[in-house]
Amino acid sequence: MFKIIIISFVILVVILFLIGKKLTDYAFYKTILRERKTKEDIFGVLTERKAYDLSKYKELDIEVLEIVSKEGLKLKGYYIEKFKECKKLMIIVHGYTSNHYIALQYLEMFFEEGFNVLMIDVRSHGDSEGTYATYGYYEREDLNQWIDFMTDRLGNDIKIGLHGQSMGAATVLMYGGKYEDKVDFIIADCPYSSGKEILRYQFKQYKGTPLYPLYWFVNRRCKKLCKFDMNDISPIDDIKDKKIPTMFIHGIGDDFVPCYMSEDMYKRKIGDKNKLLLIEGAAHVEAYPKDKVKYSTEVKKFIEEALK
Repeated sequence: MFKIIIISFVILVVILFLIGKKLTDYAFYKTILRERKTKEDIFGVLTERKAYDLSKYKELDIEVLEIVSKEGLKLKGYYIEKFKECKKLMIIVHGYTSNHYIALQYLEMFFEEGFNVLMIDVRSHGDSEGTYATYGYYEREDLNQWIDFMTDRLGNDIKIGLHGQSMGAATVLMYGGKYEDKVDFIIADCPYSSGKEILRYQFKQYKGTPLYPLYWFVNRRCKKLCKFDMNDISPIDDIKDKKIPTMFIHGIGDDFVPCYMSEDMYKRKIGDKNKLLLIEGAAHVEAYPKDKVKYSTEVKKFIEEALK
């Protein structure tokens, strides 16, 4: 009888281990390695959302740039110099699984404010090298290299604004937290406030999966393979005590990164030039196409105030 109990216990442990490993593999893939979108994928998204007239793309004069990350990864950037001798630069950072083409929808808005624009492919996305997404941890340092590169090219007197979507939004917030004096303002569209909290929220969406112990296993793999700790991803703590003007934008209908994350960061951040824009009915990364007029109008007002 005792032998049967021992065997049954061992079988149960093996089954639980296999189930746990399968869940961890799946969660790690969804979190870090999900299939990246192609140019054609993003063009399809822009067309479906009526976010950008693709006929304008052929008219753009885009210069392809390249830098090398501290780890030796070749990273691609796409610079549009709309205005010669311009001293204003907007850098646009896309979200997880996306690429720089998603930034096309914002070009006209920033051109109208007199900005030249740099769109980048973050590591492991688009034509940039790399394997893992790191939720802003290494992407922040890559962004710093882009800013140094562009400052060397355009001069120390340029005005630099950052715009990011989702993971890109978290990245620009984390960047502002560490390198506040190197940029003039930040626009964060549907950012998460914490790596741990966004995984908690998303795990719950997947059949009510609890945070622990899955988070521990996924984070352990992040530390081992990707060399970063998800507990260190905390845009809300990075930006809250910085005076840099910051605009938070979020769709109220976002069920991937909840709207309350932007609201919490806006409430906790110091400074008198911050702004919160909520777009009724907009899903994740769809605030702009949902209400282009409101989005553009409020962004322009924010930029003008931020640069005073």
